[in-house]
Amino acid sequence: MEKDRMPNQNNHVQQEENIEAVFTLDYYQSLNYDIRLRRKGKHFVLAIMELGIVEKSEDLTMAYEKIQAAKEAYFRSMIEDDFADSIVKPADFNTTIKPTSLANRPNLENFLIKTGIVAIVITLFVFFIVNPAVKYNYNKLKSIEREFKGIADWSDERVEKYKLRARNIARKIKPIAEEVKIVWESASPDDSAKK
Repeated sequence: MEKDRMPNQNNHVQQEENIEAVFTLDYYQSLNYDIRLRRKGKHFVLAIMELGIVEKSEDLTMAYEKIQAAKEAYFRSMIEDDFADSIVKPADFNTTIKPTSLANRPNLENFLIKTGIVAIVITLFVFFIVNPAVKYNYNKLKSIEREFKGIADWSDERVEKYKLRARNIARKIKPIAEEVKIVWESASPDDSAKK
């Protein structure tokens, strides 16, 4: 009978054999379908929307194993009944291969590249901005510490000089403190009602 076939029929048979070679159980099992998870009462409900498969169990691991088994049974049935070409591919399934570029790299690579750039920027910021400021403030604190060392031995004139400087600073800060006090009191209505 095979010899009685016409040339077009032979091509068609060969194409079907090639299609069957591509549509294997391992091929479909390797596809990455999204599994949706919901909690319904005591049960975990898992669903693969593209395939219309839903499984549930009180144990999440058991529900996952059940949906994997149902997916395999679905693939087996479709392949055995010659409907493998009708199996819906995952939503993010892509049959074309794009050239590698920064825009087309997997998300993890993009994330790592961006994280590296941010780490370099933060390092430069700390090294050139924060580090000198910390050193400056440390040196300033050391100079204040040296200035007030031995305060018990100061003369009365020197103590009065620092008291005068402190009063001048307080006089400059007083309007700001009054504004903050007004804002603080208006922000808490319970406290103002008590007065």
